[in-house]
Amino acid sequence: MKISMINTHTAIYDALSNDSVVLDLGASQGAFSKQLKRKVNCVIHQVEANPELYNKLIILDKTISYNLAISNSNSKVAFYISDNPSSSSLRSDKKTNYTSKINIQCRSLQTFVKENKIQNIDLLKIDVEGAEIDILLAVDAILMDRISQISVEFHEKQFDTLKEIPKINAVINQLKSYGMFVINFTKPHYSDVLIVNLNHIPINIFKRFILILYFEYILASYRILIIHYNRSKKRIVNRFKYIFHIENK
Repeated sequence: MKISMINTHTAIYDALSNDSVVLDLGASQGAFSKQLKRKVNCVIHQVEANPELYNKLIILDKTISYNLAISNSNSKVAFYISDNPSSSSLRSDKKTNYTSKINIQCRSLQTFVKENKIQNIDLLKIDVEGAEIDILLAVDAILMDRISQISVEFHEKQFDTLKEIPKINAVINQLKSYGMFVINFTKPHYSDVLIVNLNHIPINIFKRFILILYFEYILASYRILIIHYNRSKKRIVNRFKYIFHIENK
């Protein structure tokens, strides 16, 4: 078992084969799928809500593309277009500069896999600018049992972080209640989280312990120290400027 990263998403890619099925939610212009194809020629379903990005998706072998959103409903929904197309979102409370709003088709993950006759998902990659919480909370234990692993980027820093983190923890707790192994590679943030179905990809208890110890305690503690150091340094510099009346130029 080898854990590696593709385009900021960490997963167990050597568990995939040419017969595997991958869902790329938030495909953008297809960079993740293109890099994954260099490793394994699996079947990929690329889903991108932003029409501008969808029209730029790279055409790849054994790849199907969809211009719609995945969330927790099956209807037309508002989609907010940002001046940075990759930051466009289903959520209006994101910290970005929205330039327009459109209506797009939305499907729940359950409906999407049923409509497209997808039996099992070997890797679910999620990078959907805040909609990941609604997607995962709507997934029940039956569907989760058909998913081998999930690589998800949460976007708490782009919303009201204090309100967002409890929602993320609710998602993680629900996944753990289904028997999933959850490892956060970017703690104290949540920008690279891997969820593994141990019934599909066994990881012994010793390896799980080492992964949690290293990424969620040792590295996390180091990151927290760096964060506090940078904050303290900024306060000291600002205080120095105030005392000596130094202006930014």
